[in-house]
Amino acid sequence: MLPLLLVGVVAINAIAADVIVTESLPHQVGIRTAVVEFSIGENAKASNIRVLATESSALSDLGLALLKVGRIKPDSKGVTKISENTYRLSLSYPVEDDGTPFPSDVIPPEAVVRVSPVYPFYCYDRGITGGVLLRLTFDETGKVKNAETVRASDSGFEEAALKVVKKWQYKPATKNGVPIPFTALQLLTFEIAGDRAKLAPLKWRMSPQPCLDPVTVTGSFIPAGSFRVP
Repeated sequence: MLPLLLVGVVAINAIAADVIVTESLPHQVGIRTAVVEFSIGENAKASNIRVLATESSALSDLGLALLKVGRIKPDSKGVTKISENTYRLSLSYPVEDDGTPFPSDVIPPEAVVRVSPVYPFYCYDRGITGGVLLRLTFDETGKVKNAETVRASDSGFEEAALKVVKKWQYKPATKNGVPIPFTALQLLTFEIAGDRAKLAPLKWRMSPQPCLDPVTVTGSFIPAGSFRVP
């Protein structure tokens, strides 16, 4: 897993939130950033926490959570004092397989019907979360002609995703209003809900560019015991 990087070359593991030292960013990856502002009250706890800017809700949400549980202090690396009692936490995270956004004159395919993948039973049973990044190729009608795996955290997630993506229906991509063939990345995130709720690692909740809207697959059990994906 790629580490969460704070300004000052300090990393926080996205799951355990343990502070470790890292020498540099991985080579040739994009970066997502977030800035969170907070105050410190008389009880030395963070208060008035708010997101000033973010390129990823997953990243800013993590910053909020770390502040609320007291894992980030005014003297933590990555924290800058703004005024007598105001501080800013700057976060950044490297995104694998990142590229450039869609061209401004192109409207990417718009999903009309997306059948949800089935959460693999053995992954749910073992508390495994993660994701799969696919490269989808569309024709001029919006039909998914090909789907290939860029990377996957588990073969079960890959298989589940590939079983359904060609059944998805889209409005075609257009350039200057004219339908065109198109290729884009698609991130599917697999997480567990309910009493055993568990988020996927941060790298599987952050979409590289150019990427269609991410899809989250949530695994859980209904009371009768049969498996479902909400």
